[in-house]
This record gives sequence, structure tokens and C-alpha cells, in this order.
Amino acid sequence: MMEDTNPKFSNVNGNNINQNENNTTSAILDILENELYEKNLIKDKIDRDILNKVDVIGFDLDFTLAVYRIEEFTQLMYNAFARFLVEQKNYPKEILIFTPNEENLDSKCNLEEKEKNRKFNYDFVHRFSGIEVVIDFINGNAVKIDENRVVIKAYHGIDEMTQEQIEGTYGAEKEFTEIHMDSAKGNNYHSILNNFEYHAVPIFLMCVHLLDIGSFKINEPEPYRRIFEDILEAAMFNYNLFDAKDNRIMNMRESNGYFFNEFEKNPKKYLLDYSAKEMLIHLRKKGIKVFFATNSFFEFADVILKTTIGDDYLDYFDLAVYYSQKPTFFYSDNKANAYFPDLSKKDHKGDAVTEENLKEQPTFDRLKKEKTIIQGSYHIVEEFFRQTIQKEDLKFIYVGDNLFTDIYHSSSLPNWASIGVLDEINTGFLGSTPQDFKKMWKLEQKVLGVEVQEPRTNSFFTKMSREKNLFSVSNVETLKYLN
Repeated sequence: MMEDTNPKFSNVNGNNINQNENNTTSAILDILENELYEKNLIKDKIDRDILNKVDVIGFDLDFTLAVYRIEEFTQLMYNAFARFLVEQKNYPKEILIFTPNEENLDSKCNLEEKEKNRKFNYDFVHRFSGIEVVIDFINGNAVKIDENRVVIKAYHGIDEMTQEQIEGTYGAEKEFTEIHMDSAKGNNYHSILNNFEYHAVPIFLMCVHLLDIGSFKINEPEPYRRIFEDILEAAMFNYNLFDAKDNRIMNMRESNGYFFNEFEKNPKKYLLDYSAKEMLIHLRKKGIKVFFATNSFFEFADVILKTTIGDDYLDYFDLAVYYSQKPTFFYSDNKANAYFPDLSKKDHKGDAVTEENLKEQPTFDRLKKEKTIIQGSYHIVEEFFRQTIQKEDLKFIYVGDNLFTDIYHSSSLPNWASIGVLDEINTGFLGSTPQDFKKMWKLEQKVLGVEVQEPRTNSFFTKMSREKNLFSVSNVETLKYLN
């Protein structure tokens, strides 16, 4: 964790420390710090003077700068994936648990099974939520693992596994040996790490359940793997706007998927009425340069930022990177070109921007004015801000919600650190004043009238967050309350 003696960071921008810190603000940070300690997410105190020790802060977009209405957004994504599986892969219609008109379902759909799956889904979201879910697609399970890779909770299909069943699958030590720190996926597993993926877990488990009871068949040696591969295909179908055949970026209305079309109709249905504008103003007033790097395509990100910040959203950033292709964006050996976007071209790639040509005045001046690139790498971001600030040894922080694509690789770079946005943290504030401090993100702790109390156990991903992040927050608004 970050302290004054941390070799990555020393007082670099010369801003005066605020000696008259508001007591209420201090109390809010105390609450956050206490929860981070309680959940074993930090080892040292939060450095409240951090903003005086950093030159540039970068942000992810989804579930970081933009705050989503979790239930509505999860339902949208769930529908998009389930429809693909039913309509294009011939999966049972029982997985369409959010279908509004039951009469549209044919007689082959077991409505009793569908209602049981609906109940399971809501129960699952509460009882099995969080970033520590791993899909084991060899055994058809979703598991939680602790810091020592021991399975502490598991589902097979829609049934929670007993400790005896866990031992029967993973051995007496109950150790999930395959998982490792530097990748979200392996040959036989996939870690679910953010809210763009979370709905895949109940879909996977429902399909496992329906396969086990004979509602459909998969004639392959590893049928559970096939289910997961079909879910990955659903992700490509719904989230991808790049047409490889014609080498072009489609607009959202052209997409054959079920996600973008629905989102574009009413973005406010899925985005919380929150703007990061004041937080960004706070950072820039302190002399900090600000950028965002998102994996989202330009049009989708543009809609989100115009909805949440306004048509002038670029005024609050020094640089915007779209379709960044994290985590490779942060790989030290990645020298990929960036491009000025040209929406008149099929692939949207205009003139190239490289680490080298940024040292030339015309390219630098153009980027400083236009602010926008697509693709590229962190090397280009570093060179742009070296030229902007006229300083070689810059200190960067990257803020994001995905432990692998945002945090692990960025925090491994020299002179970079990370702050995690984790929705398992209860403390957070949504508004412009400390009086707006309140609990957010977590759904109500009641499901079907049953009180839910999960014991706190440090997960494998808790360990990663503790080791890689300076600290974690529930939302970026926290940065307003640091010095």
C-alpha cells in the first residue's frame, strides 16, 4: 500500500496539502478505511495525500466512470445471452427467465422449471455475488475459492454442493489448483470479474442443470465445456461491433446482437443518474492530468459519456482512448499503433499515432487538440503526457473495476499504481457533498423473505486486490475526498 516512503511515489506535483480537512470528509474516509481493513483489502492506512503525489490518473469507463443500474443492466445482458443460446444454439427455453409474455413460449417450455430457474437466479445474485466466482467448465461448477485456492463454496447446476461433494470433486484438501494470479482464465476455468460477465454464471449453471435432467443433449466428451464455449460465442455475438469479414466497425443499430440495440433505445434505463464531472474537475484543479482508456467501441462509449457527463465530456479529460484492448494495452512489449478516429473509414482508423511521431510537434499538437485515439498502448499515453507536462519521471494511477484487465497489468508497470473499484465494498457516496454519503451497489439483503448472511472469507481475488491496489473504493466519487 502507498506510504510516503513508497519508491513508486513521492511528492511530485508540488500542490499544498489541505491543512483544514473537513471533519465529515475525514470521517467518511475513516469508514472506508475501516471496511477495507475488515475485509482484509489493505495492509496499510490509506494515503490521503495521494493526489499530491501523482501526475496522471486514468480511468476505465464501465462500472468506473459510469455507474449502472445493476438489476436492469444484468437483466438486459442476461436476456441477450439467453436469446442467443435459445434462438441460435437450440437451448431449452426455460433459460428465458425474463421473457415478459409467457404465451410466446411454446408448449415444450416447462413453465414450472422456468419459475424454479427464475427463483434460483434472484437467489444466486444475492447469495453468490462478488468478484470471486470461478466457472469450472470441466465439472459444471461455479466456485468461490479462498486465498489458498481452497474451494469454500460451490454450485453444480442450481444446487449448492455439500462439503462432501466438494471433496469428492476437488479432493480432501478441496484445492482448486489450476487458478493462477496473472490470468483470468485457464484451460479448464474462467474467472468472472466484473458486471459485464456476471450474468454468465447463472446462465451457465441453469444450462448445466437442464442438461443434467435431460432437457437437452450435448453429444460431446466435455458437454459443460461446450456450454461455456457457447456462452463465449454469445458474448462475441452481443458485444462485438467489429465485422472482420468486411474489416469495418458497425454502428450499434447495425449489430445483429440483442445488447446494443436495446441499450441504445433508452440508455438512462440502464445508467444511474450519476456524473463523475465534479470528481474530474476536482482532480484537474489539483493539477492532475486525466484520461480514460476503455475497451468499448467509440459509439457505445460516446453514448454513455454523453448520457452521464454531457455532450462536452471531452472537456473534462486530457486524453480519451477507445477500443484500447486491455489488458494487452498495458503489456510492456506492446508497441501497437494508435489512430486518430476517422468514422468515414470502415475500420475507423485515421492517421497513425506512435510513441515516436508523438515527439514531433504536428502530431502532438493535433492530439492535444483532438484528445481522441483508438487502440494503441500505454507507451503512447506515457509519451503524450511527458510532452504535455514536460517531465520525464511521471507517476500514474489507473482506476478500474476488473482485477486482470485494469489492475493486475497496470500496477505491474514502473511508475504506475492502481485503485480498484469493487462492488463488494459497502461504503460509498453518490453526490457532491459528504452529507450524501450512503451505502450503494449492494442489493437489499433479503431474497424471497429470507435473510441472507454470508460469512466473510478472504477470497483468492481479495488477496490480489490487497497486493496490487493502493486501496479500493466502491465508486470513483471517493477521489473527491482525498487531498
